[in-house]
Amino acid sequence: MPIGPRTARATAVLLSGLLAGIAAAPVAAHATPSAGPTPASLDLAAALDASGVFRGAQGLTGSVDAAGWVLVSDLAAGEPPRFARAADASARSAGRAARRAGPAGVASWSAVGGSPGTPELNQQVTVLTAKATRVYLGGDFFTLPDDGNADSLAEWDNTDYAAIGSTNNILNATVYAIAIDGSDLYVGGAFQNAAGIGSADRVAKWEGSTSTWETMGGSLNATVRAIAVSGADVYVGGDFTNANGIAAADYLARWDGSWHAVGSHNGNGSLADHVNALAVDGSTVYVGGLFTNADGIATADYLARWNGAWNALGSNPGGTNGALSDQVYALLRVGRDVYVGGNFTNAAGIAAADYLATWRGGAWHSVGSTAALTNRVHALAAVGEDLYVGGHFLDADGLATADRVVRWDGSDWSALGSDGSGDGAIADTVLALAVFDGHLYVGGVFEDAAGISEADYLARWQLPDTYRPDGRVRPGTSGAFTGNDIYNTGGKHQQVKVTAGGGTWVTIQVSLQNDSATSPDTFTVDADGAASTDFIVKYLQGAAVVTAAVENGTYVSGATAPGNDRKLKVRIKIKASANPGQKLTRTIRITSVTDPSKVDVVKVVAERQ
Repeated sequence: MPIGPRTARATAVLLSGLLAGIAAAPVAAHATPSAGPTPASLDLAAALDASGVFRGAQGLTGSVDAAGWVLVSDLAAGEPPRFARAADASARSAGRAARRAGPAGVASWSAVGGSPGTPELNQQVTVLTAKATRVYLGGDFFTLPDDGNADSLAEWDNTDYAAIGSTNNILNATVYAIAIDGSDLYVGGAFQNAAGIGSADRVAKWEGSTSTWETMGGSLNATVRAIAVSGADVYVGGDFTNANGIAAADYLARWDGSWHAVGSHNGNGSLADHVNALAVDGSTVYVGGLFTNADGIATADYLARWNGAWNALGSNPGGTNGALSDQVYALLRVGRDVYVGGNFTNAAGIAAADYLATWRGGAWHSVGSTAALTNRVHALAAVGEDLYVGGHFLDADGLATADRVVRWDGSDWSALGSDGSGDGAIADTVLALAVFDGHLYVGGVFEDAAGISEADYLARWQLPDTYRPDGRVRPGTSGAFTGNDIYNTGGKHQQVKVTAGGGTWVTIQVSLQNDSATSPDTFTVDADGAASTDFIVKYLQGAAVVTAAVENGTYVSGATAPGNDRKLKVRIKIKASANPGQKLTRTIRITSVTDPSKVDVVKVVAERQ
């Protein structure tokens, strides 16, 4: 295949079809012309970047010898052409079974607190949520050894458990929902008179700035099972009706200092049965539960979306009912995907979408190509590109040790250790998952996780080292970033465009975030795009100009801790000579130095008004 001098990186995509053909060739992928000079035959390595993606290279001409290489990316899915040495690909294939089985034995499991032979918790954990310094847990437990006031709700700071507040018996019944908003907590469950406050039944707020419990403007008349925060709005779902006396606030209500219904239907609430799970994306709220026909919509069964009006998410194959056949217990938004877990099978008629499915791009998809799960899903958590799933299932994807909790890495299912006797580490239902300090915290109704006598109702699994750069981008230097938790090498859904008049400088900020759960990482940054005399582009790290390094692909960020980021400014001058509508685009590639196969791409666009 002839290769000319490298221009824009889009060339790689245009050549992908031809490269797929040469990847299978056992010899040089060209025929010698019958006349004229024979061009040099180049090893494919010369045209690949550090992660194996075809890029071309400055000054390389001739044809490619693809002997000893195999294509490892999915061109049909829009991935760029990425190659690996055949021996490396074979080694990866040989290691697949080991990855699926997970680490042997119990080495990666540990108890969370407790003393030798004595667990800290005495009843089930129903909910977990975490922030940078601690894990919050709710459930049925009471009078913990670390703090006798920790009934139904506690925090773990990696050393000790503690109650939230100092009042004895702060909460007197099960906690099912916890949402974090800065230093504040919103807590929901079956309790009444939280911290002795008469109007704090089933839902209450912990005001972090004053370290006090507060009512949320009145009580609810039945159990709260889900809470989600979006800006100033707190969405609360559960079994209640007529929240704060509002006839249309059934099973779901919104609180912003006072209570509001979320839509209405025939004078009552839009939902006719209880809510188990909530996920928010700005002003869009995903709601899962036991209800059918939300807002009178025949296809809005068990899951619906609110964005100022109620909407169904697809339907069954006949279009007569919803896509899901039974209730939803768990929702998780990751980038533009919404993962849904519950008791349903064959979501949207997809045979492989039992108990777990994802809504993406306006359509339903299975997670994996086979129905891996055998029973209901109660909990979901994501770490980089890995999805962790907890519930009541056994032998996920046929793996004898994949009981109650399992990991999906985008290609394969894998177990999380074992009990040492051939079964999974967890012997009963998992109800909650959270990620904290390099561990997956797992809560539920089980005892003796991985055979550890102190690991009752809560245990933690040490996450494997994973490296995952997350490129994000925003106009200016404040506000929300676009592209959070979205990973691709084409910049899809990770682009920002700024429009301004001629003679104007504009600023776009790029965040290089480390989405590894366990390990610090360093990133290289490489910007590419067609040159233009009508625009000037500069890249800055703080006040330092790093344009040459970024454009040459030699810029290296400082070491970045998990969950933290480094920021680059892109300064673009739109010259007066630019025509209205004329654009300049830069594709910015962010690569993990530790694992160069992990790449994310964002795009920035400047346009003359």
